[in-house]
Amino acid sequence: MFNYSEKIKNLILKFYTTVIDYLPKYSTSEKYWNQNLVDTPLSGFKNINESIDHLKWRNIQYINSINILNLKQYDNKVILDFGCGPGNDIVNICSNSKPKKMLAFDVSKKAISLARKRAKLHNFDVEFLEGSEKKLILPNSDRSIDIIHSMGVLHHIENISGVFKEFRRVLSKNGFIQVMVYNRNSLWYHLHVAYEVKIKRGLWPNKSLDYIFSKTVDGFKCPVAFCYSQKEFSSLCKKNGFSCQLLGISTSLFEMEKLKFLWEALRHKKLNQKSRDFLNGLSFSINGEPIYEKKIAGINSYYKLKKIKV
Repeated sequence: MFNYSEKIKNLILKFYTTVIDYLPKYSTSEKYWNQNLVDTPLSGFKNINESIDHLKWRNIQYINSINILNLKQYDNKVILDFGCGPGNDIVNICSNSKPKKMLAFDVSKKAISLARKRAKLHNFDVEFLEGSEKKLILPNSDRSIDIIHSMGVLHHIENISGVFKEFRRVLSKNGFIQVMVYNRNSLWYHLHVAYEVKIKRGLWPNKSLDYIFSKTVDGFKCPVAFCYSQKEFSSLCKKNGFSCQLLGISTSLFEMEKLKFLWEALRHKKLNQKSRDFLNGLSFSINGEPIYEKKIAGINSYYKLKKIKV
């Protein structure tokens, strides 16, 4: 149950989420990300220690995520960070490996400006590429990239086929892609969204779970935020000429905090059946991470993609 102050906060939140549907919206992800950034100081970092401390804090927000990616394999490779944002993964990559060449692409001028400033702070040699979501053309030669690294980007793109087409063009013969996309089979979707947000807090009561999910991950005004089951994402990749291997899944600490609502959610009559079955089917690892059908039930799913020969 909510205490009095929580009830007041929730009433304000309900009013805001109702009104926001009638306010002007961002028409594209590009416009949204030009005005909004992944958590980072707007003026940049003052020194390397501040930058590294922030990165370490971000990394531990997602359990075991940095180990799933195995960045050491980026040594002596031409790397493209697709959707570099303010530079978190640039620092992750260049601190954990020695790329032959490091390129970073984004559609946000603001993000690129901060990423460039951060790379300079660390003395990393990075070539920055700015593009457009509507006409995505990567300024790279055919088969010139060994590894495309894209964390938390593809699920914000509606014209995903255009992106995959460019990926196929620039990726080298034996190259591969490492991506992170949001996982549908997660605590975030079936506990936080399906129960806490929709039922307990009563926000967007008449909207679908996919719609509510899109409003809870990267800001209420974010226009596009998809999530995928492993089967859904594998099918999408295959349709666009890529094989798809699940590398691992990471649970966010935010989700771990939501486990306090697990039994409460299962007891509630209004919880939808799919989410009830999901939550009822959970088990837990030795360190307490949720598991569903032998896979970690967290929000971040990591995949390795390779071109299918035609």
